[in-house]
Order: sequence, then structure tokens, then C-alpha cells
Amino acid sequence: MKKTLILCTMFSLAMFLPCWVAEAAFVVPTAEQVKAAAKNPALLAKLIKEANEEQAVETVLKVIAAVDALGLNPEAARARVGALLDEITKIKGAAAGSIIAKIIKKVNPRLLPVIFLGGRMPPPAPRYPRQ
Repeated sequence: MKKTLILCTMFSLAMFLPCWVAEAAFVVPTAEQVKAAAKNPALLAKLIKEANEEQAVETVLKVIAAVDALGLNPEAARARVGALLDEITKIKGAAAGSIIAKIIKKVNPRLLPVIFLGGRMPPPAPRYPRQ
């Protein structure tokens, strides 16, 4: 009986330990890291690489607030936010769409005009017969 209990416990730990370790990999960035990412969008990768979707959204919102606090002219601030969103698409791949959608809902609209497919032009619409 004791042997079975020990084996079951070890099996349970072996199954759930990797999940627990993976969740614990994200570390909330410091204020200095957030300010550095606001100045250099390429540093965002280090901040959100291990983050889940909600953690990534909150981190990027902090970085965008830091961009706003830099006092850049409106065009430069929009370009910086666009660069941050482009970095999200590089880092998160398929999950980037839902992350960006959540960010757009919470960001000051004056920072958003650049956000159109990550600052890129959309592909042309296909032509269908009889159109």
C-alpha cells in the first residue's frame, strides 16, 4: 500500500511539475526594464518571451505608458508604439492578434493611428470573376 502511494505521488509530481515550472518562468519587469523597452522596442522580446497572454498585455501596456511619458512628438510616439506591436508579432506569432486586440482596447487612441497590420499596408483584395 505504501509503495503504491509513493508511486502515485511520484507520478503526480512528474506530471504537474513541468507545468508549474513553465508558469513560474515569467518575471514581472522592473521599472528600469520598462523604460529601456520604451526607448528601444527590440528589448521587448526579453520582457514578454515567457509571458502568457495576460502577462504580455499588462507588460506591453506598461511599456506604452512609458513611451507616452517620454514626451515624444505625436508622430514619433505613434511610430514607437507601432514598432512595439511589430515586435509582438515577431515574438508571439499566432497569439499576437489577440494580444494586440486587447492592447488596442486599453491604449489612448492618439497613439494608435500606426496600428494597421503592424504598420504595414494590407495585401490587395483578390479579384473574383464577375466582380
